[in-house]
Amino acid sequence: MKKMQMLNRFCEIAKECIPTLDEEGFEYSFLDNQIDIDDQGPCCSDSKLMNLFKDNIKSEIDENELYQKIENICIKFVYG
Repeated sequence: MKKMQMLNRFCEIAKECIPTLDEEGFEYSFLDNQIDIDDQGPCCSDSKLMNLFKDNIKSEIDENELYQKIENICIKFVYG
């Protein structure tokens, strides 16, 4: 699967799990920060991924809850 297809799929899954996610902003931030993605998910640190989500969520969310949601997004991305 090509990088953009994987990123689009990852963003779609993220939007399903976090409805207040600014999907376009998230995708732009992902590309702007030059984060790679492969079939195992985003290739960056947990903290960098967490910050990308925080910067593109339109509502307050507890860090522990957000971390759990990100983990679920990654699992769903990898294992479908």
